[in-house]
Amino acid sequence: MPRPRIGITTGFRPYRSDHGDTWQELYLDADYFDAVEAAGGIPLALPPCRSDETLAEMLRAVEGVVISGGPDMPPERYGHPPHPKTTPVHARRDDFDFRALRMLIALGKPALMICYGAQLLNVYFGGTLVQDIPSERPVEETHQRPRPRAMHSVRIEPNSKLAAILGAGDIEANSSHHQCVDRLGTGLRVSARSPAGIIEAVESDDERFLIGVQWHPEELADRPEHLAIFRALVRRAAENRPIAPGPP
Repeated sequence: MPRPRIGITTGFRPYRSDHGDTWQELYLDADYFDAVEAAGGIPLALPPCRSDETLAEMLRAVEGVVISGGPDMPPERYGHPPHPKTTPVHARRDDFDFRALRMLIALGKPALMICYGAQLLNVYFGGTLVQDIPSERPVEETHQRPRPRAMHSVRIEPNSKLAAILGAGDIEANSSHHQCVDRLGTGLRVSARSPAGIIEAVESDDERFLIGVQWHPEELADRPEHLAIFRALVRRAAENRPIAPGPP
């Protein structure tokens, strides 16, 4: 049986050189590809295409999706004025990711959303964000640091999808975010928090595999508990894969 194909969204940014040359670049940490492959999937990059027709074809070609991390969610998406520390994701990626999530849900494909992706999930379902944890919700634990990322414990809520994957209780996770979920989106539940109460994971409150984690499990895929999150996505993708027709 072929391994499930897992699409991974890419970052997008324009560049201007010192000589005035301009170009546009896609980017993605290789850790995402490595984690999906180690979990038994085939990783495929999903560039932020402009056409809905192309996007739909790309999503039909994969069995599951990882929405990767990135800059900040544009605050106009949830009706807030921008905070001075907010650095919005490029408009092209913002548009693509919202369209992709809408189509994923319509197609019934499983999705794992990481860091910015978890915030996207919450905003898509009508939630809001804390735009800068240090100034708006100061806590003792560190959630943002240049590499190596800050490490802190995360408590997995019982009876959640995440608990079914990792077990309820505490795990050690990494952080590099200055934003987090504020008001929870409709149809979502909190599935993990930090010791200070910062929401670290959200998920759909129904049977759909829509899980957003605020930390970066792809960078900790050498630890079984973090690789298990990708294994769960790959397993669900395999279960949802259409059965190929037999010979005539």
